[in-house]
Amino acid sequence: IVAAGSRRLQRSAARPGFAPALDRLIAELEAALVSPGEFARAVGELDDPGYETELAAFYARYVELRDASGRGDRATTIAAAITALRGEPDAWGGRPVFVYGFDDLSRAQLELVDALSRAGEVTVAVTFADRRALAPRARLISALQSELGAEVAEELPFEGDYTSSATLRHLDRHLFEPGAGNVAPDDGLVMLE
Repeated sequence: IVAAGSRRLQRSAARPGFAPALDRLIAELEAALVSPGEFARAVGELDDPGYETELAAFYARYVELRDASGRGDRATTIAAAITALRGEPDAWGGRPVFVYGFDDLSRAQLELVDALSRAGEVTVAVTFADRRALAPRARLISALQSELGAEVAEELPFEGDYTSSATLRHLDRHLFEPGAGNVAPDDGLVMLE
């Protein structure tokens, strides 16, 4: 804490949850491909940077210590993979990639998908319907199309027979939708405590 020049965050930093929270913040900044310098510049543009200035110093010190140790983290691994794929795409061997099971992709993940798409065929499966619960995925689809040049290859129709539970089908089609109404609960949804 002293090494990073903390004053305002000194008491918070002494608490047990501070280090994990700082680690998550740094991981999010790295996943967004925001460097310590970029973060510090953004903080410097705030009207009253206080805590943020100290967080920027923590982030810069973390990267400095990581690099000095010769060790890496998730961000350095992803950066190395992207650099390797972009530098020598033929090394991938043209193997196809299928990406599925996510709600969003970070900037680093989008860059990795872009690098993979230059090395082989990439299929990204996104569950989407024009509904409130899935609205954040519209931004992902837009990013895939506008930034990476992705095309919608196939839109699959909704198949309601994937479950016999009327409750699950109702949640699947109407979660967060105004005026969705109710259905009688069945054993498709179990509350655990």
